[in-house]
Formats: sequence, structure tokens, C-alpha cells
Amino acid sequence: MPAAVRFLSCEPLLQDLGTIDLKGIHWVICGGESGHGARPMHPDWVRSIQQQCQSAGVPFFFKQWGEWSPAISAENYGFLSTKASNILNTIYSTPSKLIIKDNDNKTYFLKVGKKQAGALLDGKEYREMPKL
Repeated sequence: MPAAVRFLSCEPLLQDLGTIDLKGIHWVICGGESGHGARPMHPDWVRSIQQQCQSAGVPFFFKQWGEWSPAISAENYGFLSTKASNILNTIYSTPSKLIIKDNDNKTYFLKVGKKQAGALLDGKEYREMPKL
């Protein structure tokens, strides 16, 4: 289809998309789910898209984590916002239903709301834009 910018909006990202055909794509936007009933988005799903975009030279824009903020382990969550990290410290010292473990038993998620969860992927902000 003729368009000045052809882009993919991968949001809410609810599963691994596997290999994406980025031929003819100028931009990819990725983000998690927000609102009541939002589900967590695994960091590996986002990393996969970001790495594919980087390899193909396609700008990648990471919009947000959504309601759920990931932490790679209970000890390593430096890429969360300061407030989310403080909440995580508090909750890990007091068990809460707000933390869930995914199937690999290594990634933890904390429901902090989309503003607190932020948009950092491994400590980096991805706000790339297509060149017009």
C-alpha cells in the first residue's frame, strides 16, 4: 500500500511474535497492555522485536511496559523506576499477590501502573523515529 510511513504497532504485545518480516517497514512501535485486567509483557518478547529492528535498520519505539513492570530477579531490578523499585523492595519483604512468576521461574512482574512501570528496556529508552 502506498504510504509515506509504513509501520507496525505491536501493542498490546501479548506473546512472542517470532520472526517478523520487516521488508518495506519504516517503523515499529511496541508496548504493553494497560487498564483493568492488563496482562504482563515478557521482556524477551520486546527484546526480540528490538533486536530484529536493529538488524534490519528499522527504527524501534518502545512506548511503555503497561500496568506490569518486569524484574529479571528479586535482586536485579535496576531498570525499574525509582518508585517501582521502592515498591518492589517493600513487597519482596512482605509477600503480596501483586507479584507473579512466569513459566521460566526467573522473571518477576509487579503491577505498579503504566506511569510507574515506565518505558526502559534493559535500562535504555528506545524512542527511535522514522526519517521522512
